[in-house]
Amino acid sequence: MATKRRPLHTKLNFRPSVSDTNLDCRGTKPTSEPTSVKETFTLMVLYLCKKSLFFNTNLKVAIYLGTLFLLSLIADVSTVPKMYLSRSDNIFNKFFVKFAWGWNLTLLTPFVGFTTYIYCCGEKQRIIKHHLLRICIATFFWWFWTTLFNMIEASFGRCGQKQFNTKGSCLQAGHVWNGFDFNYKKYTPYIRGLFIAITLFQIMWDVMLVCTMLYYHIMIEKFLGGVLAILTWFFTYRVWYSHPKLFPKLPGQGVFIYIKKKVVREPPPAVRRRTGSIVNNGRGPLFMGRPIYPQQDSQQEDT
Repeated sequence: MATKRRPLHTKLNFRPSVSDTNLDCRGTKPTSEPTSVKETFTLMVLYLCKKSLFFNTNLKVAIYLGTLFLLSLIADVSTVPKMYLSRSDNIFNKFFVKFAWGWNLTLLTPFVGFTTYIYCCGEKQRIIKHHLLRICIATFFWWFWTTLFNMIEASFGRCGQKQFNTKGSCLQAGHVWNGFDFNYKKYTPYIRGLFIAITLFQIMWDVMLVCTMLYYHIMIEKFLGGVLAILTWFFTYRVWYSHPKLFPKLPGQGVFIYIKKKVVREPPPAVRRRTGSIVNNGRGPLFMGRPIYPQQDSQQEDT
């Protein structure tokens, strides 16, 4: 008795039937929440701050040194119009420049602490020995240079009125002391705020530096101070901190690395095969062990 032949291709041969309930339980790819206007504005501000703070250091040093020389020279040979910032009692000079290093420590210490806590994975000894130590070294050099130049100014300077022999008595009497003076995800919101504040302070320091170039001190004092500051930065960041066996380390060096620079290796030069008389001891090119040209064959038979 003939039986009915079952079809070879059915739905069960390829995949099981899926019910509507199973379709509802399938996972979906997570999507990020929509960015708010506040977050977008914050990212724009951070981008501008990054462009200002992470400006090419070598170019920035060249600009600072060149501007320091030119503006100091202009201020010494010509008369610069007076303005509010040229007064020593302006608000920026009284409350910021006079306490400049204190403001720097107030902003840099928590910023370095928060950032290093992240990329050092909370290792306190590494944070202190590799990174916070840089702030202590910078503070030492700031104290050393300012103390040295204050001593030089007090020892070798003189008052505009001969009856005053010390700097303190001269300034207290209202006179000018002519000496060698010298210018001296938890942490993200805090890091962003400190980053923006540091950028604003850097802009203000640049403005006050220009005012100092134009209105305060003589050219040799400003130029020598700028040269010593740049040499100190070069010694610490390009020589000391870059040495693999010395502490502290450069900023960003820790257990967790956000950005790793890719080293682009140039491909090796192609090796060209030597042909002509250089190959086969001057016998010329060969094909299957025999010279290509008849003259070479006859020369070989003669030899």
